[in-house]
Amino acid sequence: MSSILAQTRDVQPLFVAKAINNKLKAIKPELNADSRRDIAKQLDELVAAYDSGRLSLPEYCHKLNSLLAMVA
Repeated sequence: MSSILAQTRDVQPLFVAKAINNKLKAIKPELNADSRRDIAKQLDELVAAYDSGRLSLPEYCHKLNSLLAMVA
C-alpha cells in the first residue's frame, strides 16, 4: 500500500495544475476590454508571484478562482 501511495503522490498537484490551466484559458479572453485592465494587472502579479515561488500551488489556484469569479 505504501508503494502505491508513493507512486501517486504527484497526482493531486497534477490535477491542480490542470485546473489552473483551464482557469487561465477562461480568464485570458475576458481581459481584452479596457474595463478589465485591473483584473489583467492582478493576473500578471499573481502569475509572477507563483513563478517566483511566493505562492503555493493551492494558493495560486484559489486566487485564480477569485479572478475567474470577477470575469464570469
